[in-house]
Amino acid sequence: MKVLVFDIGGSQLRAALWDSSSQSLRHRCASPSPGPDASSRADPVAGLLEGMHSLAERVQSQGEAHDAVGIAFPGPVDGAGMVAQAPTLWGSALLQPLDLAKAFGERVGGCPIQVANDLTAAGFRYREPDSNFCIVTVSSGVGNKVFLGGWPVLGPNQRGGEIGHWRVDDAADAAPCDCGGRGHLGALASGRAVREHARSLAEKECDLLRASSLRDFDFLADLPEPDSGVSEMHRALASAYRNGDDFARAVVAKGARPMGKALALLHLGLGLERFIIMGGWAQALGPHYLKDLASAASACTWDNGGPWTEWIEACASDDDSGLIGMGRMLSLRAER
Repeated sequence: MKVLVFDIGGSQLRAALWDSSSQSLRHRCASPSPGPDASSRADPVAGLLEGMHSLAERVQSQGEAHDAVGIAFPGPVDGAGMVAQAPTLWGSALLQPLDLAKAFGERVGGCPIQVANDLTAAGFRYREPDSNFCIVTVSSGVGNKVFLGGWPVLGPNQRGGEIGHWRVDDAADAAPCDCGGRGHLGALASGRAVREHARSLAEKECDLLRASSLRDFDFLADLPEPDSGVSEMHRALASAYRNGDDFARAVVAKGARPMGKALALLHLGLGLERFIIMGGWAQALGPHYLKDLASAASACTWDNGGPWTEWIEACASDDDSGLIGMGRMLSLRAER
């Protein structure tokens, strides 16, 4: 079975051909995501469809046919394959459910198209029969999916795994979330949240900033608006964090603490003892971020001897989990 697979992210659109016989991707290509700026369009879906169609043509130009299309989408997808919301891409601009399979099928046609949440798809890369784990992304947004017995637990209306929209800060002026709410985990723990964490600490911890390798970076004046790309600020902070800079560590800790609390809740509620962390921001921060998450999670649970540093692990070092997982998911379902 060969599947044309897409992974739609807040910063990148990716596509490739998945070959189930060799369990490999071929003809991988990518382009910038339309991102939140697409909300200014009269039709915010148009840019996405144009980008996907362009990538499809690049893959198909290699001369290999495909049997199906799989689309990993960063938002809730119901049992009928309808996209319910898309805050990572378009904020609150999606006013009604989107039949993405139908919309894309009108451009390419000719074979079955299946849409799934991007974390649901990515989880199939790490799935083993009867495996129990939670996959978490810390990137433009925050999301998760729980797999029990080797299959995702989504609930009757496919709403499971959206922990990024759990409200963890009840303050009236809590950080705004892409979905329009406030104080959600994604508004505090994602890569986009780093901008405000850095600004706040630069104002309140002047001595810490003065002692930092980032002291010449004007966090108060030069911070870009959050967008779908990786800013100079993100790159500088991630590099300083990896090098042990105290200011950078303090910035990252403001997001790691609520993220660790969420992992603790999932462990206590479901007994999960394996958490796979993926996403551009988490990967940019490196192994010490996983240790920070482990410390934050441990601090939010009773002392039952849980080895959190063993329970939390990094995803594969490439950017292909959504593509590979989508291909494996469709292959497995074709076999059932």
